[in-house]
Amino acid sequence: MVTNTAVGFSDKINDPAILKELKKTKKITFIFFIIVFLAPIVITFFIGMNNKNMKTVLIGCGISAVILLVNIISVIAQKSKKQWEGTVTAKYTKEQRRNRNADDAQTVYVVEIMTTEGKKEKISGLINPYYDYFNEGDRVRYYPQFNNYYEKYDKSMDTYVFCPICFAKNDIQNDFCQRCRVPVIK
Repeated sequence: MVTNTAVGFSDKINDPAILKELKKTKKITFIFFIIVFLAPIVITFFIGMNNKNMKTVLIGCGISAVILLVNIISVIAQKSKKQWEGTVTAKYTKEQRRNRNADDAQTVYVVEIMTTEGKKEKISGLINPYYDYFNEGDRVRYYPQFNNYYEKYDKSMDTYVFCPICFAKNDIQNDFCQRCRVPVIK
């Protein structure tokens, strides 16, 4: 049992080191987007030069336009997400088939949360680290500025917590993430 961990949501979520790393992560993501956005144009330009048919650049521009549109929609959707709190109401697994005719099924791990505003949220996936971490009745808080990061209100009985930046599993006794060295939220 861990005794040095306070019950309650941590104020370390706004720690300057965490915010600095979050900003760095967003910058890297933006650079990656620029590369992915420009790649079809550059590739089709060189193909067009080689084939002496510059119309192929239009294909690259079309692909880049789709990439841009998808990213704009993604950013708008992410910015529209709000922080919320809730209580874990259920945990269960379900079998999911890859297609109707396949005999192979995959196990999906689901955690259901009822927000304080009465909305049902689900965390689900073939790999769901929150499935083992959360228990029914746990209070949790969702932080939209991080990629699917949820903080448990009462971590006093836990042996580990997740890093909000790199999502590494850290011993709760650690003050800093073993992977990215930001403060551990506990």
